[in-house]
Amino acid sequence: MPKEMPIFKTDKEAANFWDKTDAADYMEGRKVSKFTWELAEDRCDYCGSRMKLKVGNLEFFNGKVTVHRVKKYHCVTCGKEKFAEEFRKEIPLITKDFVELALEP
Repeated sequence: MPKEMPIFKTDKEAANFWDKTDAADYMEGRKVSKFTWELAEDRCDYCGSRMKLKVGNLEFFNGKVTVHRVKKYHCVTCGKEKFAEEFRKEIPLITKDFVELALEP
């Protein structure tokens, strides 16, 4: 039988308690919950910092094809970049169009 979970008045009180206590005694026999989360789109997947949104053009085939107003995020902390979700969803469609263009005689 698991121990009764204590109720804390402050976060500091909870932190002090769990720093000195084995959580296994309180978890044994309890139902396990699954917890998942995702970072907000404007947060860097690498370092977690807030990213700046930039809008620009993306050129392919030495400038023969241009995709206008592409949104991407740039992390000012670590320099990583990623395309905005709305553009990432379009990539398979754009790629399909490129393949069809390349196969035309």
